[in-house]
Amino acid sequence: MHFDSALPMVSVVVVNFNGRESLLKCLSSIRKSTYSNIETIIVDNGSRDGSLDEVTKCFGDDPKIRLVRCSTNVGPARARNLGVQEAKGHLVAFLDNDAIPDTRWLVEVVKVFTSDSTVGACQSKLLTMNDPTRFDCAGDYLTPFGFLLQRVEYGIVDKGQFDTIEEIFSAKSASIIVRRDVLHEVEGFDADYFMFVEETDLCWRIWLRGFKVLYVPNSIVYHRFGMTKEIAPTLTSFLVKYHGPKNYLATIVKNAGFSLGLRMIPVHVSIWIATMALLFFKRRGVEAALVGRGLAWNIIHLSLLQRKRLLVQRRIRTVSDSRFLP
Repeated sequence: MHFDSALPMVSVVVVNFNGRESLLKCLSSIRKSTYSNIETIIVDNGSRDGSLDEVTKCFGDDPKIRLVRCSTNVGPARARNLGVQEAKGHLVAFLDNDAIPDTRWLVEVVKVFTSDSTVGACQSKLLTMNDPTRFDCAGDYLTPFGFLLQRVEYGIVDKGQFDTIEEIFSAKSASIIVRRDVLHEVEGFDADYFMFVEETDLCWRIWLRGFKVLYVPNSIVYHRFGMTKEIAPTLTSFLVKYHGPKNYLATIVKNAGFSLGLRMIPVHVSIWIATMALLFFKRRGVEAALVGRGLAWNIIHLSLLQRKRLLVQRRIRTVSDSRFLP
């Protein structure tokens, strides 16, 4: 299928950290996309596994592929922002390096964006790499306690039960496509998050700006779940136990309206404290301490959070919470 330059350009941003083999497969699959008006920006987080040498060797002659090099691992959130700074497209498609998109993944989401100007972001249907008949993710909803609830349990067989375009609260970063102008309006990813819940924070601000976030089932991407854990199992535990509570709480503090925050934050914090108590009971004191450190970060950086909250509530918000959180 041929597409001319009249169709919106899509900038595909792939963040890489020591994922050489997966990255090469990802880039090869992007090249096979039937949507031709694309560019690919690889943001490397200081890899030491020869990733960039292999990319240069295999794709160095491709003018549609560009490299952004970071000397250290700045985390996916900050790295994606660096990719956006280099992007020329009207749409920015964020793709994890352990994801393989179907050939029509961009064709389907571009249809949605061009037909509805109120759509700010879309998530592809994510299926597992090991078994493409099973779900990885079909988007998330937000519970009254401030935690995410996945629309479909990981590993459930895809029987067509999630084959309609639906509004979701939050998309998964393995494949999220966003209007570039909307990204600028909501200030992009929060670089202080490093990783974990950073896409939820972004989607919440997209909703607050008056745009929708949609799940688009005809845009299919295959995702290799748990690659970070394979590369660095110790780091993964730290990321979840520390950045999880840190970023979850920060997201609520920044984005929730006054009455919603008043209802949500006490229950949310209580659940994390109960989690700490359970971890101590199970003699997993190090993990309990990480949860405590994550929560304490919000207290230590309260003035920073206040400034971010003012930005969200006064400059970004255009609609009430009830508009998208029934």
